[in-house]
Amino acid sequence: MNNGQKKTKCIIFQHSLSKLIFDIVICALLLCVCCIVPYRICFIDKDSTAVKYTFIFVDFCFFIDMIVTFFTTITDEEEMKEITNKKKIAKAYMMGWFWVDAISIFPFDDVSKLL
Repeated sequence: MNNGQKKTKCIIFQHSLSKLIFDIVICALLLCVCCIVPYRICFIDKDSTAVKYTFIFVDFCFFIDMIVTFFTTITDEEEMKEITNKKKIAKAYMMGWFWVDAISIFPFDDVSKLL
């Protein structure tokens, strides 16, 4: 689980079973979005209320994934050990995929309606 390191509060170990299950759920949602969104763009003029709420729920799940990522250990490639320091984890995420994740859940269509 934690390779001999002391247990750290509010840290999710990247190779734990619960993290694996969570990642599978997020990947399934991502696959659904990748298949459904292009179809919606091409063939559906206006989404029903149920579809709107479904996509709000999916975006919320992706937002939760972003939060979970801030608390998930990362691997130090040089020393081959898990890093449990929250500041190092946050810095690595902010310097990497954070901005892609944040832009992907930003509600551009809702904001454009306000302008």
